[in-house]
Amino acid sequence: MKTKNVKNLSLLAVCTVTSLTVMAYSPDYIVKNGDTLSRIALTKLKGGPLYGKEGRLTKLLLLNPDIKNPNLIEPGTQVKLRASVADLDKNLNSAKNIMVAKTAVNSDETKITQSAPERKSFDYLFADKKDASKITVKVGAGISYNNLDLIDNKTKDVDSLASAGTLNASARVNYLLNEKVSLNASTQISRMELKASGNEKANIDSNIYLSGEMGADYLATSRLVTGLRAGATERAFVTSKTTDTFILKKTWITGIGPEIRLLLDENATTASSIHLGYRFLGSSNLEGLQIENGQEIITGFELIRDSFNFNPYLSWNSQNTNLLDQDGLTLGLNINYKF
Repeated sequence: MKTKNVKNLSLLAVCTVTSLTVMAYSPDYIVKNGDTLSRIALTKLKGGPLYGKEGRLTKLLLLNPDIKNPNLIEPGTQVKLRASVADLDKNLNSAKNIMVAKTAVNSDETKITQSAPERKSFDYLFADKKDASKITVKVGAGISYNNLDLIDNKTKDVDSLASAGTLNASARVNYLLNEKVSLNASTQISRMELKASGNEKANIDSNIYLSGEMGADYLATSRLVTGLRAGATERAFVTSKTTDTFILKKTWITGIGPEIRLLLDENATTASSIHLGYRFLGSSNLEGLQIENGQEIITGFELIRDSFNFNPYLSWNSQNTNLLDQDGLTLGLNINYKF
């Protein structure tokens, strides 16, 4: 096929310009049950991030201007993966906020540029690199309710300590190793004031708790992320008890375990997911108190709106000593902002 030289044409646009290269006369894709545009873009278009100025989803939307609602596509719909020069002329004439640069082209390639709404990046879709950045930083704060059940090893009597207004501040750094693997490190500082029920008291030297964790995540599918976490956190243990007072001391407890995250829904500015994690807690010795191995289960829901992240969560941990069996329950909400 011979190529006609096309004169340069520019239409001024107010949006940020992105560029993409499309090949001529390639097959279309037929939408199946369970498909999303982002999944089609991730699996059918090669190279580059999924979202953002030069993302594969931007390319797919440019090639398919007849798709009015990107969040709703019906099975059987034909989605163009490539376009001919004639198709590009038709698409560009009907698009809004476009800057076009057409030059003399060979028989199988046309280069165009188009502005597109920028999509914010989400942690669990690592193919999405906001402005091609490999490092993201997230800071946040939260509040939680904490309850600690104390079961006497001999009498099996149960007492409880609780903190109804635990406050925390956190920071997390994420490094994108490649489109499938992400490394991360996080730290948190909390203020938790445990109080006993009834006339009993709880006595501890400090109400400030620190924790730190490192991990790696793998993008198994377009909706599933698997990961591994390892770290250490300060925990309080009852070392002795008088008639009406629990004496507690803090110590560092190590933990390691897997975590999975499942994407539930997404659109141009919002996404939601659920996550489930398990930690194996290591043993320790605290001034003669023998702390046995334990476990912790963490589950939660995550809602991301632009750069804000809302994360209600629930965690349960169990770690026994030679004095008491300690079971902890935490219900909380964290709000984070990603830079």
